[in-house]
Amino acid sequence: MQARDSYTNIGRCHARFTLSLPVGVQSCGVGVLPLLFEFTYVYMENANNVVFQQTNTPSWYCLNGGMVSVDNTACQCVDGYVGDHCERLMEDCDEGIASGHYPGMSGVYWIHPPTSPTPFTVHCNYMVRHFIHMRYDADVDFNVTMAEYVTGFGDMMGDFWLGLEKLHLLTSSRHYTLGVQVSNFSEVYQHYYRRFVVKSAAEGYAMTFDTQYLPQAPALPMSDCLAPLKDIPFSAYDNDNDGNTTRNCAADYGGGWWYNADCSECNLMGTLRWSSLTRVPGAVDEVFWNPGLDPTFSPSNSWMFLFRTP
Repeated sequence: MQARDSYTNIGRCHARFTLSLPVGVQSCGVGVLPLLFEFTYVYMENANNVVFQQTNTPSWYCLNGGMVSVDNTACQCVDGYVGDHCERLMEDCDEGIASGHYPGMSGVYWIHPPTSPTPFTVHCNYMVRHFIHMRYDADVDFNVTMAEYVTGFGDMMGDFWLGLEKLHLLTSSRHYTLGVQVSNFSEVYQHYYRRFVVKSAAEGYAMTFDTQYLPQAPALPMSDCLAPLKDIPFSAYDNDNDGNTTRNCAADYGGGWWYNADCSECNLMGTLRWSSLTRVPGAVDEVFWNPGLDPTFSPSNSWMFLFRTP
């Protein structure tokens, strides 16, 4: 143990130390002490032994990089940890926001859903909670293999897909609403799906949901695209599950999705066009959402996000 502040009085043969005891250290009969306990001890020595005597009570302590408040009564947790002493990871972004440790939460954090064997990172945001898909930089290729769609890919602070397995673990742990947004530089359109679930690998990562609803202003409404795709396994160009024996929808659309035999009336995984805000007539390999929108509308960005719902 290393003394931070110490002084010694040789004549009286005692010294006082302020010690920071690491996790797992057992000392002076006090027992196992958590990280960042601060004690003051009186040190007394004679020819036969050395005695430490505790002379004050421990101050507040924080684990996993948490910082003690100025008044020594609370912790400010970091990196997705929550609890009075930052002792565990949050289950999801909703819990992190509700904990009070992350005001204005925005960025990449660790979560540990109850159904997941291990923690993983997500992009949390105080407005929409969990981003699970984001397109706006046009610098990530979404025409990738099924294995990549399962594990996730891209940059969570840019264009990315969270991953089907993580979506399954998250949405099977509690109820969530899925929000979908497409926009250009002047218009924002949304649609919402309550109790959205991505099923297991054994079920082909098919998705389902209970009900739908439209957004509140200032967002504009767009119509449903996902109802015809419920309970259909996810497809990628190298894993065709669309039920159409004469066509590979994922290959034609340039990205993975829950395609049926007629493919899909929306495509959030295709090419994001920055050169024009007008969709090429009939093009299916671009980002688009047909229901309720002008068929020539070409989004400059798209989001999918999850937040807790009763």
